[in-house]
Amino acid sequence: MSRDPICALEKRFRPLWRHPVLTLAAVCVALMAMTDQSSKWIFSTEGILVAGVLCLIAWLMLTWEEKRKPAKRAWSAALGVVMAVAVMAGLYGLRISQYAAVYFGVALLGVLGGVALYLTLTKQMTWRRAVILLVLAGFAVRLSYVLYTNLYTRQHDIGIMGEDPGHIGYVEYLLENRHLLTDNPMYRWQFYHPPLHHTILAIVMGAVRKLGMGEWRSWECMQFVTLFYSGCIMLTSYRILREMRLEGKGMVAAMSLAIFCPVFIQFSGALNNDQLSVLFMLCALLQAIRWYKDPKWKHILLTALCIGLGMMTKLSAGMVAPAVAWLFIARFIRSTPQQRKRLLGQFGAFAVVCVPLGLWWAVRNNLLYQMPLTYVPDIGKDSGQYVGNIPAWRRLFDFSFYQIKRVSVAWGQPYQEFNVWLMLLKSSLFDEIHVPVENPFLYIPGITMLFTSMGVVFAGIAAAVRRLCTKADDWGMKGFWIVLPVTLLGSYVQFCFKYPQTCSGNMRYAAPLALCGAFFLGALWQDEKLRATRAGKILCWVAAALLTVYVLCTVVFYLVVGTLA
Repeated sequence: MSRDPICALEKRFRPLWRHPVLTLAAVCVALMAMTDQSSKWIFSTEGILVAGVLCLIAWLMLTWEEKRKPAKRAWSAALGVVMAVAVMAGLYGLRISQYAAVYFGVALLGVLGGVALYLTLTKQMTWRRAVILLVLAGFAVRLSYVLYTNLYTRQHDIGIMGEDPGHIGYVEYLLENRHLLTDNPMYRWQFYHPPLHHTILAIVMGAVRKLGMGEWRSWECMQFVTLFYSGCIMLTSYRILREMRLEGKGMVAAMSLAIFCPVFIQFSGALNNDQLSVLFMLCALLQAIRWYKDPKWKHILLTALCIGLGMMTKLSAGMVAPAVAWLFIARFIRSTPQQRKRLLGQFGAFAVVCVPLGLWWAVRNNLLYQMPLTYVPDIGKDSGQYVGNIPAWRRLFDFSFYQIKRVSVAWGQPYQEFNVWLMLLKSSLFDEIHVPVENPFLYIPGITMLFTSMGVVFAGIAAAVRRLCTKADDWGMKGFWIVLPVTLLGSYVQFCFKYPQTCSGNMRYAAPLALCGAFFLGALWQDEKLRATRAGKILCWVAAALLTVYVLCTVVFYLVVGTLA
């Protein structure tokens, strides 16, 4: 074994790094078995035993060598047993605490912080290792959030177990009847959505119930499915940024924002279909970028599949189509006449795969029940959150300080949130969490998040202008990074005005914008000409400071939220 423990760790666990999605899936399945949120103790007895065994196996994988003397191997194994017992004792001690999920998250972050400190002091920290630690830290925060967020907390339109409407009712209908709804979906709340996400949850729930889990615990286990989606969003974001040639400090900065943008933390515990649709949107963007660089059949078919499956999850996943179409057009224009014939065939195959997958549900319901293709139920003017009576110019351009003074989204106290841009920013940070002024442990990091996020937004806009004015990308890729955010923002604003409710202004309807901001912000550190100037250095330092404070406050905030009743 190498004398360097970090190199040894990387070598022994290399198979896990090479297959991160499978590793993530295995971890989420293990966590399903190890935790029981339906009980007053989060960590089940069998889960604690499994954790001890996994700890022992990990220790042996790291330290075992055939060439060692038997006595040394025995001592190593004995030390592993001691560590496993210590882990089990720690988890047992945690589970009797009211804030076990928070303490567990703090413990995981403490271990990762210790590793980061060791790598920094020994000058072994590389940008790749920093990204791995960021991903692991992001997963730790998400896991803590899932463990302290129950079935009915901070959710959107899920309904109640045993009742018909909502996302829960949708899943229960599929689980019990094993076929699609045969009635008009407009008459049942949330049943108008395409069925992919709900079908996956129904299949997983059926499996865990056959293993003997009760109704409540099986529903809580579904949060590990969404935790898996949220983890995959982190991994896909990394791959997109690598395709854009980010590395070094630029990649670390970009991944910091992509991982710790709170909307993705919220996704990890949400049981609705937003997170899966966003995951497919990002996968489609990844495959489209790869196709643009190397127009192979594999990439365009995967792009079609991802967009189609995304629209089978939520029709709004089709918002990536204009940006993808731009790449198609740009590659077609840049190709030779002979290459264009092959591209036309690819475009035809793309349509054959994407269109039926994406539109069959909407077309079916339109033919059977005359449901509009882009149907969204209107909750009306008496909803208590209607803002259609406020002039359009105020909803777009009124930035009065009293709106910013209140940290979280206002739901009629002392006013109704109405500015589309502030709703977008606030909901990206807090969703619908109320941030009370009287709680300094929540309010101070919350208001710091709000103001630093504004700085990050302005830095990202400046970085976008800079990147788009350089020759770092060709005109096709530049157009892609213009069309994508413009489409997302345009769709978001149009939705806010078509359905003028406070809930319409949620960041979950335009979540990929966070990746756009992450890319442009990371691109600051890739611009050597900019960094060579004094102004460029200052901009990078300011952006780094804002981003660091933003990330730290996000972590603190979403740990403190777990201590609230």
